[in-house]
Amino acid sequence: MNNPPAFQFYPKDFLADANVQAMTLEETGAYIRLLCACWIEDGIPTETAQKMVDLWLVNGSTKGEPTVNLWSKIKHCFYEKDDKWRNKRLDEERKKQIVWSEKSRRGGLKSGESKRLRKGGYTKGKPKVNQTRTKGKPKANSSVFSLQSSSSKSIEDSRESSVEKTNHVGANTDNIKSLWNEFAAEHNLASITKVDPKSERGRHLAARMAEKDWDFPKLLEAVSLSPFLLGKKGKEPFFVTFDWLLWPGNYQRTMEGNYKDRKSNSWDEFMRKTGDDK
Repeated sequence: MNNPPAFQFYPKDFLADANVQAMTLEETGAYIRLLCACWIEDGIPTETAQKMVDLWLVNGSTKGEPTVNLWSKIKHCFYEKDDKWRNKRLDEERKKQIVWSEKSRRGGLKSGESKRLRKGGYTKGKPKVNQTRTKGKPKANSSVFSLQSSSSKSIEDSRESSVEKTNHVGANTDNIKSLWNEFAAEHNLASITKVDPKSERGRHLAARMAEKDWDFPKLLEAVSLSPFLLGKKGKEPFFVTFDWLLWPGNYQRTMEGNYKDRKSNSWDEFMRKTGDDK
């Protein structure tokens, strides 16, 4: 990793430092120049520091030789490690920049992934990746995807991070795939071909399976009670997909009955049967 080109300089901290307060203007100037050299080179070679200061004094002297042993007066502001003179405050600032840079890099990657995952169903045009579109199937209503809030994505990211470590997607995925494809065939929905634990679909499924109330058969039953999710409502019907259901916001809203048929009492009967009636 390349050294950062600059570091934060805090005037109040610098002037309030007891070591700096005890320095002459000449010593302060030499100290600042050594800090700059220390930052650029990530430390000053132990045999170089004295020579650097002497050279500065010679260049600024009419006598052609150092007038004072200036290094000995500012040496205590540095510490020696691995044959280099280092400064503790500069080390702290360097670590801050490295952490911030790595955090920004990860944030950029996560943001790019979130944009790719933002839409789980298919809209006008071609189907999304990992989705199979049946010939003659109506197009999805793109307005549905606005339901996925930024807070849901943040929760999803944290869940996926912890779930990936345990590789929760295991033997149950084949059973889940079979259940979904049977359900999809019955309701004219898009089937799925595979669930790769390392794929976006696999990570989303792992996050849902890690939730305490995960019940896939119950989720399918909830979908079956929603004409909207089955493409039976609207001028441009929306057909739910496997990937759409795995989003945290969509999964939760489906289980809470947000897409239920409000003209029917079938949902209330379903909730009483499953023991979730409040």
